[in-house]
Amino acid sequence: MTAPSRSLESVTAVAAELDGADLDTVLVEAALQTRVDRKYLLTPELFRELIRGLAGTFRVLDIDGRRVFGYESVYFDTASLDLFRAHRQGRRHRYKARTRTYVDSDACMFEVKLKGRRGETIKHRMPYHIGDRGRRCGTACGA
Repeated sequence: MTAPSRSLESVTAVAAELDGADLDTVLVEAALQTRVDRKYLLTPELFRELIRGLAGTFRVLDIDGRRVFGYESVYFDTASLDLFRAHRQGRRHRYKARTRTYVDSDACMFEVKLKGRRGETIKHRMPYHIGDRGRRCGTACGA
């Protein structure tokens, strides 16, 4: 049996301490379809310290008492991995296409994320049939 993830334990513990927000509130207030992404790698201990220091300035999604959710992403690329290479090379104008399935609700979206000038990310998304999540063109386009 595998040991529990320290990272997941940290996220779960911190999420339980924060004020909650329902899904409708999150969708209205924090769609974040255009944003600047910054990603940091932290130990679970530093993560807990950072979030506790920000307590009261943001909330966590709460759906029926659940605050940690799973999702699955399927990324689409060319046979020569052009989209992956553009990302690894830090090209300023690039995009990625994926399906994102929210496993706790069986909701699925097709998303295209564009990286624009000044590092901003613009995300376009539309509902996608969950049975087609591993396919580039699903039922919606007659495949």
